[in-house]
Amino acid sequence: MTSVCMQRINRACIAVFVLLMSTLSALVYAENTEYRLIEWIELMPQDDLDALLNPPESVLNIADGSAQDSLDQMGALQTEDEAATRYFSALKSSRVVAEFDGETVKIPGFIVPLESNEEQR
Repeated sequence: MTSVCMQRINRACIAVFVLLMSTLSALVYAENTEYRLIEWIELMPQDDLDALLNPPESVLNIADGSAQDSLDQMGALQTEDEAATRYFSALKSSRVVAEFDGETVKIPGFIVPLESNEEQR
């Protein structure tokens, strides 16, 4: 073999070795990392959760899929009913529990894409 072929073989071997070591170190890191197991519901502030778990009577009487079953229509129910106002606010809330910022956690479940194209990507 020529020296050029040997250099190419050596480079290929080094590349494979580096790739193998990188993969191995990532696997070791993943196995040694301790994750805090949480449920999705723990990411929601307690007052939002309480409001959603205790909807006002006016909301319970709305049929699923009806014209009244929309955030816009529910906003009209807010009048002076504090429970309805809090419930509607919780429905629109994007607040999260700050305690989890920077934490390494595992959340059971699966990923559901929010957007996709014609190719389902």
